[in-house]
Amino acid sequence: DRIMFPIMDTAGRPIAFSGRILHPDEKSAKYVNSPDTPLFNKSDVLFGLDKAKNFIRKYNFTTLVEGQFDVVMMHQAGFRNTVGVSGTALSESLMGGNGVNNLGLVKRLSDNLVLAFDADNAGEKAAKRSAHIALGLGMDVKVVSITGGKDPAEFLQTNGKEAWSALLRDAKHVIEFTTSKIMSASGDAREQGRRIQSEVLPDIAALSSEIEKAYFIKKVRDLSGIEEEVLQRELDKIRVPGDKSLPTVPEKREDRSRTQSIERKLVGLYFSK
Repeated sequence: DRIMFPIMDTAGRPIAFSGRILHPDEKSAKYVNSPDTPLFNKSDVLFGLDKAKNFIRKYNFTTLVEGQFDVVMMHQAGFRNTVGVSGTALSESLMGGNGVNNLGLVKRLSDNLVLAFDADNAGEKAAKRSAHIALGLGMDVKVVSITGGKDPAEFLQTNGKEAWSALLRDAKHVIEFTTSKIMSASGDAREQGRRIQSEVLPDIAALSSEIEKAYFIKKVRDLSGIEEEVLQRELDKIRVPGDKSLPTVPEKREDRSRTQSIERKLVGLYFSK
């Protein structure tokens, strides 16, 4: 009672499968994925990247969605620079078990990323995590605002291609998007300030450019009314040496990954004769 999606590597070779239940119930998982193997780790793979990579180069941005249905619907509607995460799994480092992974691969194609996750709490949390990782990798991250609790596939079916194109054009940078959402939410000024401290400033700290940091500090000041000096002092507390919250690339892991990749290729060449 599941529809099966083959998961491909970047060369279009099947490495795993994902099964989505057709008639949801309380006992069964919505998705069942292949177990981790030497070829497949769901934190290292983006669904549809093998088909999207040339279009990401062409349009110079990637749309990242949740789930296989969203990817299929996007490609079917002509938005073929779309890839999907497997659930909410995304690796925090540039290197995966089989070499450069998920967002690291996307960054090689384009520095521009648009997040279009489901308009629910789980989607919002996944978007925040993905945005923080991407910002730490030096990517420019924008967010599509989907209203009405819909996912991208449902929005496309209900509103059509032109409406989705308009959403893409109106996408805001994640720091501006998050700040505006916090300021429009109910709550007093103290609560809004605490949320900016915990949800916005870590993303600014993840930026590699000091010019970008200064720009977004001013943007947050304009949107929130919090003094720039206060925001800067709180930001300085986050920017500490060896901050584990920011994506890093462990040198030893990178060396092992490259060695293992070369070994696998050599063995493959030997047996292909």
